[in-house]
Amino acid sequence: MTSDRFASIGDLLPNRPAAVRPLTPRTSPTTTTLKDAPGRDVVGPKPASRTVPANSSGARTATPRRPRASEVSSGGTRRVAFRLDPELHRRLVDRATRERTSNGNVVLDAIQSAHDANTLVPRPTHPELRGMFIRSPIRNTPSPSVLVEIRLHAQALSEVDRLVTETRAGTRTQLFQSALAHYLTEPDSTSNGEE
Repeated sequence: MTSDRFASIGDLLPNRPAAVRPLTPRTSPTTTTLKDAPGRDVVGPKPASRTVPANSSGARTATPRRPRASEVSSGGTRRVAFRLDPELHRRLVDRATRERTSNGNVVLDAIQSAHDANTLVPRPTHPELRGMFIRSPIRNTPSPSVLVEIRLHAQALSEVDRLVTETRAGTRTQLFQSALAHYLTEPDSTSNGEE
């Protein structure tokens, strides 16, 4: 039925011989062509690479970290974070606002004042010998605290670290807490004895 359908237009189209292309095998990057017999190609797997990695243990060698510019510089400011009792934090902010200065400057004033009054004596943090036994320090009960961040000059921070070592305060936070507790509980001259 279909041949009768196109019989009327069959004379209009020229007769062309069908072009037949021989099929050629495609080679992929992972295969190689081997000669099996004359005129016949056989495709087989590519031989494995014999490249040995430079570090056969598989461990990576860490490159040393470059120091930050702030770590190498002798100037500039550093950010320092520590925790304070909420009431002590409120007094710190009030003092800084009243004196129109930064929290960092109030902290430095507090350390200077406590150092001059010789009150930077740390609480015992190491076991102590009492009687026959070495006893652990008594732990304080957990209490709420506020995270405070201040900016200090590099020289001031190195002096703070020296004082931490000298007074055996343990950490900067303990030094700051001790100094601020001393400084912000005593009356200051700017508030005429009112706190």
